This record gives sequence, C-alpha cells and structure tokens, in this order.
Amino acid sequence: MLASGPGRSSARSLAYDTDTSSPMAEIDPSPLPLPSEMRLLLRCVRWPLLEEDAAAIRGLAAADDVDWTFFLLLCGHHRVTPLAYRALSAAAVAAPPSAMATLKAAATENALSVFRYLTETRRLCDLLEQGGVPVRVLKGVPLSQRVYGDPSVRDVGDIDLLIPPGMDETADRILLNARALGVYGASPIPQNGGDTLCIAPADFVIAAARQCRAGQTPAPFKLFRL
Repeated sequence: MLASGPGRSSARSLAYDTDTSSPMAEIDPSPLPLPSEMRLLLRCVRWPLLEEDAAAIRGLAAADDVDWTFFLLLCGHHRVTPLAYRALSAAAVAAPPSAMATLKAAATENALSVFRYLTETRRLCDLLEQGGVPVRVLKGVPLSQRVYGDPSVRDVGDIDLLIPPGMDETADRILLNARALGVYGASPIPQNGGDTLCIAPADFVIAAARQCRAGQTPAPFKLFRL
C-alpha cells in the first residue's frame, strides 16, 4: 500500500487490471475509477505507440493529480519501466525532471543487463549443444526483439531454456560446471551451513536446490564440509 496524491485516499493497492487491449485507459465503467497514474501507465505500455497515444499520454501526464512517485512505483511493480520511459520520451511529456531521470537510469541499467544476458544466453546454449543437449530459448530477450524490435524495451529477469525430457541431469551438470550461477541458481559453495543440497546418481551435487527430483537424495550442507 502506498500514499496517494492530493485529495485522494491515503492508501491504495498496486493490483490493477493491466489488459491494454480493453478501453480501460479511456473509459472506466467501474464505480471506482482507475488512478490517474495507472491510466497514464496503460497508455505508455501500448505498442506500437501511435500519435493518438502520444497525445493522450501528454494529456494524462499534464493532470494536476498525477503522483509521479506512485507512477514510478507502478512502473517498477509491473516491470515496464523501459517501455514507460520510451513512451514518455517519444511523447515529449513535460514530466518532472527527477522522475524522468529515475526512469532513464532504470531503462539504461536494463539495457546493459540485456546485453549481459544476451552474451550469457549464447554462452550457455553453446555449452549445452556442445554437451549433446539440444536447447531452445524461451521468452526473454529474443521475445523482446521479435515483438518490439528492440531487446532493451522489455524488462529482463532471467534466462529460460527448454531442453528435451530426460536430459535434465546432463544439463544441470553442464550449467553448474559453466558457473552459470548468477542466472541459473545459487553458488556451489553455499555462504552458510544451512543449505540443503541434492545428491544425484554418480554423486553429482546440485547446490541449494529448492526440491530434489526423483532419484536424488537431500542432505544438509554440513555433511559435505568434512
């Protein structure tokens, strides 16, 4: 719950319907209208951004009741900061400089992360294929490139890889040896003795697994320190 702008409720939820295919951004038939910040965000995330959208964004952003701090929180909550920044910039919105600076910094950091993830994705796919594991990339950066024509527009989170059934142990071994740890999982050398590890056939250890698979045996990390 977050504080609202002047003249409105002192708290409100971040949970809103963000289906941009509906006319919610312009006409809200519900008895409780969407906050101005959500209306603005719904316009910003439309793609492609048409001139009528840019005009609507300028009008919504010029409203006196827009709480830009709340708008920034909405962008982060829904993970659309890069898209919102691009829309506001393209529409030449007269937003507070501090808000635009925050959006620009976040969008720039996301763009840098995208290139790091692209490099890591290529590296992991090459290693898996060299190890005899066919792999396909799901969603992520390739999807952003296909949909938006720009991989940096979509918020980057992790790397999702699809492998054939029955090859998970081989893929685990390759990824662990490749030290794909910042993306794939926890460090193979846990930072404390409270982690639960999984022992697979041939004494292959999977670090800090949330749940052991069939055929694997859970054991506390302290058993492997001696």
